Amino acid sequence: AFRLGSSSRLDERCFAMQQFKVMPLSLAMLSVYPKMYPIHDLSDEGAIQTKAGLVAKPPIYHLSGEKLSRKGIFLMDTGHAFYIWVARDA
Repeated sequence: AFRLGSSSRLDERCFAMQQFKVMPLSLAMLSVYPKMYPIHDLSDEGAIQTKAGLVAKPPIYHLSGEKLSRKGIFLMDTGHAFYIWVARDA
């Protein structure tokens, strides 16, 4: 959104810059450095107890191609959207 060229419109770039100015720091950090959660191998270790039962808490990875596996399913948190990546052999 911040580079010159025809890949994004001026309105989109202005909107993105304004969003960064007013969003909380934790949200801005997620926009720049998204977190990735492996959800293909959840366990009860470190799970959170709720009224409905145990909720698995996956480890947090910084977004990196090294962390991806061919048999994995990952959830990426960008602060304003969630993406699920399903590997070919999952």
